Amino acid sequence: MRISPLVACGLAALSLAAAGCSEEETDKASEEKPSAEQQPAAAPPETSGEQRSKPKVAKPKGRPPKKLVVRDLIPGKGGAAASGDQLKVNYVGVSFATGKEFDSSF
Repeated sequence: MRISPLVACGLAALSLAAAGCSEEETDKASEEKPSAEQQPAAAPPETSGEQRSKPKVAKPKGRPPKKLVVRDLIPGKGGAAASGDQLKVNYVGVSFATGKEFDSSF
């Protein structure tokens, strides 16, 4: 099964979403008055690099997404992963707020 790129993208997106949520930012955000005009959530960050090697993730722009955003870097050709399947994945965790890498499996 060639599922690992899909799962790797999902894990990277989840890491980005989780990294954007810190107590410091939450406290700061709660002190600010909400504006009448809300900016849309940011699109997934741009990635570059050769396939099957550690991707370079650009610092995202805009507001962090409220839900998990998944983007396939290399679409698989096999079936979808099912509960109980074993998968090998690689990921890069990047802070949405700073754009700095905080974790990687490469």
